[in-house]
Amino acid sequence: MLRVFDLVALRVPMSRRDRQTDTANGFCVLASLGMLSIFCSVLIGCSGGKRPALLTHEADCVVEQKRPGVESPYWHAVFDCLRVGMAERELEAILVPKFNPVKTNTFIFKYPFKELLPNVDPSAVTEWQTAEAGPAGWPEVLFTIFSDSNKTNLVDAFWFRDGRMVPVVYGLFDRNVRAVKPGESIEVVFRVLGKREAEYFRGSDGRWRVRFIYWAYGGRIFVIECDAGEGKVLYAGDGTL
Repeated sequence: MLRVFDLVALRVPMSRRDRQTDTANGFCVLASLGMLSIFCSVLIGCSGGKRPALLTHEADCVVEQKRPGVESPYWHAVFDCLRVGMAERELEAILVPKFNPVKTNTFIFKYPFKELLPNVDPSAVTEWQTAEAGPAGWPEVLFTIFSDSNKTNLVDAFWFRDGRMVPVVYGLFDRNVRAVKPGESIEVVFRVLGKREAEYFRGSDGRWRVRFIYWAYGGRIFVIECDAGEGKVLYAGDGTL
């Protein structure tokens, strides 16, 4: 529950310059409170909509979204401004002109995006691309996923660049990847996390296993291993070095 504290202004003599500074600071506080009110209204208004798939149990670790350092290989100037709960119009004000929205279903049903993305409602997705192409000749692609087709509540955002899909907000995907437990079906994992390239190997028991690597927000890596025959998860955990 939000707690509201009274703000008490100390009335002391001040110079003209101090009064101007004090007035400016006051406007900043009011602006911040206004943005908070709008943000809360968006969250409350969208709480009743249909949500993307979520694993039934809670994750062991909940991480607050933090600003990635400039040394991070996933650093991108605009991504620092994205927050879960934003509306599409807010994203557009941040992303354009670096990223521009494209026609619905331009990328989402094409390979490899269809395989890499979680199973989501296409009407709740906005696709973006950069105007300029990268070194490989392809533009960077951004998928922003909302809780419903109204697109007023951002729940995930994925950046595709150089053949790799990584989340750029701490959203539903990160909660799900941390919630995977041994014994679950790998098909369920694919549904909520998307598919990744498989690595086959023999376990210490001599049985064949399959390993999948998932990149999470902030450059963290999660390893999921399953039985090659039964498709049941045998191991899931943070594999970040």
